[in-house]
Amino acid sequence: MAPLRSLPPPGASQGFSLVEMLVASVILVIAGIGSVGLFTISSRQAALSRSIEEGQFAISIDLANVLRMNDRYVCTATGCAISTSSTLPGENGYYPADSSDQALFLAKCADGSLSQGLVSLINNMGTTAQMQAQKMERKAEQDTTSSAAHRYSVSWRVNGALIRQITLTPTTAAWCP
Repeated sequence: MAPLRSLPPPGASQGFSLVEMLVASVILVIAGIGSVGLFTISSRQAALSRSIEEGQFAISIDLANVLRMNDRYVCTATGCAISTSSTLPGENGYYPADSSDQALFLAKCADGSLSQGLVSLINNMGTTAQMQAQKMERKAEQDTTSSAAHRYSVSWRVNGALIRQITLTPTTAAWCP
């Protein structure tokens, strides 16, 4: 006669059932999908933030060059240009000191064309490597409204979308009557 098997006492654990294993598996898969989704979204946000930061950095570098040109734009008896001196022009270095040489400067002041040469120089200035990497464009335009004598705006765009714009007046315009 075979030995009798004893039954486990009522309420004793007999292990996991197949249904419990399937439910646990489904919960684990859902949690995994959610984690991957959150990681993907986080990675995209980080890449977007990095791209925006690099674009702003590229503009800041270019803006420093524009401001340097703005501060070194001087007029002489023969015309206006960017000073190549290692220091900023002195108080009397922005316009011709000799009254007989001031005719061109005063004419540019009177007709509002003082910043036209500077706008042209800025537009012809090459773009930085950072701007090229961001596919960014810079454009300077003279403000033609009568109340904005000598002002000009510089804008930076990516794919036609305006990223930053600044309005400036050449330092030399301070000597216009």
